[in-house]
Amino acid sequence: MFAKPDPDRLASAYRRIVAGDAAAREELAQLTLEPLAGVLGTGWGRNRDASMAHDAAVDAIMGLLRSPQSYVPARSSLWSFLEMAGRRNLADIRTSERRRSTRIGRGQKNVALRHSAPNKFNSCLLDRLAEREASDALWCVVNNFVRSLLPAEDRVLKLMASGVRTTPEYARVLGMEATPPGEQRRTVKRAKDRLRKRLRRWLRDTVPRDS
Repeated sequence: MFAKPDPDRLASAYRRIVAGDAAAREELAQLTLEPLAGVLGTGWGRNRDASMAHDAAVDAIMGLLRSPQSYVPARSSLWSFLEMAGRRNLADIRTSERRRSTRIGRGQKNVALRHSAPNKFNSCLLDRLAEREASDALWCVVNNFVRSLLPAEDRVLKLMASGVRTTPEYARVLGMEATPPGEQRRTVKRAKDRLRKRLRRWLRDTVPRDS
């Protein structure tokens, strides 16, 4: 159902990455992201799981781009390497999601107690003391999130952060100028939605919270 990238093109892009060709990084991402996310998402009926599969694919590709030497050609094909990494990432994401659901369930049992006798003075004081530290920590988390993005995702996020709303601007950074307007709108919306979901998950899993 999802066509794998041509092995020769994939191998060529990898060799160029190892040689330091920056353009090859984006080429490899374009060759592998959609088919890898599709393979990882096969069998999952819910949109949430499709989003998880996309995140798992991005993490696998970014892992390779950060450390090209982690792939050993003598052991497997590059596609098999990425697929195995993606499946590990997907398992980790789903485990994290289950743990989060468990935390929410446990936390709901204590909501009434937490609000039955609030100590407004202590709460306000703690908020003020933590404000600057929390701001610095959040900035660090967001920076780490940006570093985890693929090149095209980074360009989309910068447009979103700048308040750009017009579809043609996003289509341009996604290399879709020649694509029909309707397909541009759908693809741009999908790219923006995925970034929002991924950032929410990243913040949820990374920012410290009360036990």
